[in-house]
Amino acid sequence: MSRRRTEHRSRPAGGPRPPAAKWLACALGGALLAGTGITAGGQLAGAAPDALDEAPFVGPPEASWRFGPPAPGIEALAQDLYVVTGHGSNVLVRVTPEGVIVAGELNSQSEAVASSIEIVTDRPVRYVVRTHRHGTEPASVPAAWEGATVVASEPPAARPPGGDGRPAALPALAFTRGLSLFLGAAEVRLRHFGPAHTDNDAVVLFPDLGVLYAGDLVVRGMPFIDFAAGGSSRGWVETLDGILALDFEIAVPGSGPPLTRREVQVFRDRFVTLRMRTMQLLYRGVAREDALPLLQTVDLDWPFAGGGQFATRSFPALYDQLASERDEAREEAMATADPASGETERP
Repeated sequence: MSRRRTEHRSRPAGGPRPPAAKWLACALGGALLAGTGITAGGQLAGAAPDALDEAPFVGPPEASWRFGPPAPGIEALAQDLYVVTGHGSNVLVRVTPEGVIVAGELNSQSEAVASSIEIVTDRPVRYVVRTHRHGTEPASVPAAWEGATVVASEPPAARPPGGDGRPAALPALAFTRGLSLFLGAAEVRLRHFGPAHTDNDAVVLFPDLGVLYAGDLVVRGMPFIDFAAGGSSRGWVETLDGILALDFEIAVPGSGPPLTRREVQVFRDRFVTLRMRTMQLLYRGVAREDALPLLQTVDLDWPFAGGGQFATRSFPALYDQLASERDEAREEAMATADPASGETERP
């Protein structure tokens, strides 16, 4: 069970205001932490810098988040809904009388994914929903799906050619915030909440089954924020809030077994804690190159190696992003200052 470690102070009605410097610090802290407060569990929300002495405690892991690579295959999740495993990432397959909807991220093993789907159905693939793409991943779809409509959240910038050497093609059907697909009696809802793992992450909801495909937005282990592909730590938190506002019972991650709604909430809380602890180091004046060894993640069950993607690609950019948020918060707080009184107005 999470326990709260924030302290709430209030000024008595009619009492004197704190000095301007303290109100400025409070404004900076509140602005920097905006969008990172833990909501569903009643945890930290908009604390001032003096509440940064300790990060929010999310408790020890109830079960290991580490797992071995799954065996290649295809398994039933619900009526007419399957997951293909063991080919780099999970791929969801919805079978309808009118054809098949495929959702997930494609890599160099996409032909093997197509062969796995043929085990359970011979119906044609009508839609291919791409939930995100890194610059090194293939831009094309398997030959058997070339007649299908490719759907994706449209990124704000063009992607480079894929890892298969073919030019990156725009999806035949692109959306910015949301889209619903209908095939036979089946409805599939697509949502894009903002930059997170990459800049065009999409979640896929099967509302009649209560199943959501989260892709790499919810992972078992240290999250990889691909800033080079437009990712954002703050946007990731906002995206997780958007996911938890949807009606689902089971969430399928990009790899590993399905998760419950509560496990998605736990991941969200841990992600917030990761940002908070990085903020602590920033506020304490620790240089970026010295900060990573001081970042505590043991209680999050997120071990990371010095040469891993988070350490080498995510953390330096995360530190810079939080520094930019701090600077923006400082400018906003200074803009509310009252020069005549020498005080800063309460935000």
